[in-house]
Amino acid sequence: MMRLLVQYAVVFCIAWAALIIVAAWLSKRVIRPVEAAHTEQLRFLAGASHELKTPLAVISTSVDLLRRGVSDPEEPCQTIQRETRQMARLIDDMLVLTNGGTGRWELQLQPLVPEDISMSVYEKFVPIFAQKAQELTLQLPDTALPSVFADEQRLEQILSILLDNAHSYAPEGSSVQLRVDQCEEGKTRFWVVDHGPGIPDEEKQAVFHYFYRREAQQQQAPNKAGHYGLGLSVATELARLQQGSLTVLDTPGGGATFCLTVCSA
Repeated sequence: MMRLLVQYAVVFCIAWAALIIVAAWLSKRVIRPVEAAHTEQLRFLAGASHELKTPLAVISTSVDLLRRGVSDPEEPCQTIQRETRQMARLIDDMLVLTNGGTGRWELQLQPLVPEDISMSVYEKFVPIFAQKAQELTLQLPDTALPSVFADEQRLEQILSILLDNAHSYAPEGSSVQLRVDQCEEGKTRFWVVDHGPGIPDEEKQAVFHYFYRREAQQQQAPNKAGHYGLGLSVATELARLQQGSLTVLDTPGGGATFCLTVCSA
């Protein structure tokens, strides 16, 4: 009996130990995504706080100048307005990312003609590109493309983000192309092709993360208004909400090519 009791006690202890080990392993696996999400949230908040400090400091300095009674108050007033617009843009981008992640974002999905969307964005950016002697071209297919099922305002917002990045980081006098075609799966693709500094392979995924900006990009356009490293994150989130995707490739001869894929209606 004593031998049996000892055996049962050993088996019981081994079973409890195995149960504890398995439970600890399972709990760690369950908690890991939560910890990752928490870390990502903290990183997002830290980045947002850091980005908000700069325009706030500029606004505070401009207000001090106005209090001292500067001879020309127009310049600090313009500075305050500019920095306020930048902060508003940053906050709008943050709302897109937070609302998209929580499922509270509402889209007005409808059949859209991709050629019309491309032409609308193209006409808006032609004078902007001309300011840097850049050439913006639009290439449409010879045959009509099928309609895409998307939100018109948000689809134009994605293309505007891509063209704005190309305008900011591509050198003066270079060319940027907006192209539309259809892939074999029946989906429609919007291409933005530039001949700027390009993106190394090891950073092609990182450019879509929150507040990510390459050193080369910061040196290329260090004073570009409103570039907080959120544009591509916003574009990626808006594409995902419309069952689309956004990728980046190398442009032959140098540069970056962004491809937005959208489902046909």
